[in-house]
Amino acid sequence: MKYNTSLEAIKRNAGMIFLAFLVFICTSILVIKIYTNPNVYSTVVLRTSIFYLGAIVTINVYIYSKMFSISPIQFTSMGRARWMFVGVISSFLLIFLFPNNFYDMPAVPNLVYLKKIFTTSWTIEKVMTAVSLFLFVVSTTIFITSLVNFVNSFDIRKTIEKNYKNIMRLSALKKIKKLDNLTKKDNLLLVENIEEIKMLTNDAYSTPLGTREMNQLSKDIDIFIDNLCYLMTLNHKEYIDKFVNDWSKISGNIQSIIYHSNEITDRHEKIYIQTLGGTLKIIDKVADNINLKYYFNKLLNILIVSLPMLKEDLDDEFKNQYTKNYGRLAFLYYKELLKGIEFLYFNTSHKEILNTLLHDESFNSIVIENNYFLRNRANLDIKEEMYSEYFLLSLLYKYVTENITTELPIIIALLTKNQAIKEDSSYKERTRRTARDIEKMFKSVSDKESNNLDLDKTWKTQKNSSLKFSDELLSSIVIIIVKACELENYKAAGYLVKRVSNSSEYEQIKRVIKKLGNSIYDSKERHLLATDITLNDYSLKYCLNKAIFLLMLQFGYEKNLKVNFDKWISDEFKNNIVDSFKDKHKEYNLYCIHYEYLKKVNLVS
Repeated sequence: MKYNTSLEAIKRNAGMIFLAFLVFICTSILVIKIYTNPNVYSTVVLRTSIFYLGAIVTINVYIYSKMFSISPIQFTSMGRARWMFVGVISSFLLIFLFPNNFYDMPAVPNLVYLKKIFTTSWTIEKVMTAVSLFLFVVSTTIFITSLVNFVNSFDIRKTIEKNYKNIMRLSALKKIKKLDNLTKKDNLLLVENIEEIKMLTNDAYSTPLGTREMNQLSKDIDIFIDNLCYLMTLNHKEYIDKFVNDWSKISGNIQSIIYHSNEITDRHEKIYIQTLGGTLKIIDKVADNINLKYYFNKLLNILIVSLPMLKEDLDDEFKNQYTKNYGRLAFLYYKELLKGIEFLYFNTSHKEILNTLLHDESFNSIVIENNYFLRNRANLDIKEEMYSEYFLLSLLYKYVTENITTELPIIIALLTKNQAIKEDSSYKERTRRTARDIEKMFKSVSDKESNNLDLDKTWKTQKNSSLKFSDELLSSIVIIIVKACELENYKAAGYLVKRVSNSSEYEQIKRVIKKLGNSIYDSKERHLLATDITLNDYSLKYCLNKAIFLLMLQFGYEKNLKVNFDKWISDEFKNNIVDSFKDKHKEYNLYCIHYEYLKKVNLVS
C-alpha cells in the first residue's frame, strides 16, 4: 500500500521532479564554474542564500493562501510544508557553512573527474566544500520551482484543474471514471460484456474510503469549492460551465459511494454534508447574479439530486448496504436542503423558489416520491420515516412565523401530493392527476404580480378533493395553527383551519385534538427535522383552546354539524376567545367566526 502511495506521488509530481532535475543540472554546471574562485563563490552564495531564505518561505505561504483560499495559519499541506522546510534549512546552513580552504579540482575529462571525486582522500575542508555546493544547488532548485509555482498560481483555471485531478485520484472515483470512459468508448460493451461491466461496477463501489483518503478529500473539496466560488465572481462562463459539470460528477459519485458503503462513520457523514454545503456555497455566489442564472438552476438540480438513487445494477449486498445507510443519510439530506431553500427565499431574491420546486420533476421524484419508490417499487426495507413531510412542515412553520401567507398553498400542495403518494397505488395516474389538480389549484398563486392570495378560491377548488391527511400530519399542522394564533397571524390561521377541515373527518380531528391536548406540552412532539416549533408557555393553553375553537367552528359550519363547544373549550378562555373574534372574520377569511354564525350556534346573543 505504501509502495502504491509513493508511486502515485511520483506520477503526480513527475513534472515537478523533471523540472527540479533540470534545474539541478544547470545549477551544478554554474557552480562548478564559479566555485574554483573562493571570493566569487562566497559572495554569490552568501547573498543568494539570504535571499532564498526569505523568498522560499514567502512564496510558498503566498501560494498556499492564494490557491487554497484559506488563512496561511491553517498550513496543512504536508508536501508543500516539507518542500519549504528543505529549502529554508538549505539556505540557512549556507549562510554559516563556508570552508576555509576550497578544494581545487583540476579541469579533466568528465569520467576522470567523477573518478577523482570518489577516489581522492577527503578532508574536513573538502567535505564542507561538497556540502556547501550541494546545499546551494538544492536551494536554487527549490527557489526556481517555487517561483514557477508562484507564476502558475495566478492562473485560476490551472489551479482548479489541478485540484479536480487530485480529487479524482481517490481510488473509488478513479475506478468509476475508468468505468464511465469504458462504457462511453464502446456502447456495445453494455450489451456484449454486461457481466464484465457489472463486475467493474461492483469493484468500484466496494472500494472503501480510508480515513487518510477522506481527510485529504475533505481538504481538496474545500479548495475546489473556494476556488470555484472565486471563479464565479469573474463571470468567466466557459470555465464556470466546465467546473460546475466537474463538481456535479464529484459530488454525485462521492454521495453515491457513501450511500452504498459497507459501513458509515462520522467521517462519511461529514464528507456527505460537505458536498451538500459545497453546492449551497456555490449557489450563494450565483443566486443574485443575473448573468449566472443558468448556473443557478443547474446547481439547484445538483443539490436536489444529492439524495442518490439506488444503483440497481449492483449486487444484492450493495442494496442491503444502501437500505442500512439510507435513513441516517437521508435525514442529513433533508436538513441541508431545508437550510438551502430557506436561505434562497429569505436571503436572496429568489422568492419564486417554492413555485419552481412545485413544477420541478427532480424535486418531485426525489424529495417527495423517493421514499415511496424505494419501499414499494424497489422493494427495499426502508423505514417509513416522515422526512419529506417534516421537511415541508418545517417550511410551513417558517413561512407562518415570518407572516408570509402567499406561499402557504404551494407548501400545502406539496404536502397533498406527498400524502397522495402514500394512499394511491396507481403511480402514473396519481402523478398525472396530482399535477393536474395542483395546476388548477394554484394557477393564480404562481402569478408573482398577484398582491393578494385568494384563499377562499383556493379552498373551494380543493374542496372537491377526497384526499385525507394522516393523523401525524394533522397533528403537526394543528400545532402550527396554535403558533399562528400566538403570533396573531390571522390569515395563516384561517387558511390552515380550512385546509384541516377540508382534509380530515370530524372523528379524525377529534382523535387528533384529544391526543394533542397532552402531547403538545412535550417539546419532542414539536420537533420537525431541524426545526423546533417554539410556543410561549404562558399563552400556550389559551392559543391551543383558540385553535381548537376555530377548528370546531369550521367543522360545524362546513360539514353542518352540531358541535358541543363546551366539551372542547375551557370555560376559562371561552368568552375571551369569542370576544377576540369580533369583526375579525375578514382577517381570518373565515365565515364561521362571523357574528351571524356565532349567534346561530348560540355563542353570542
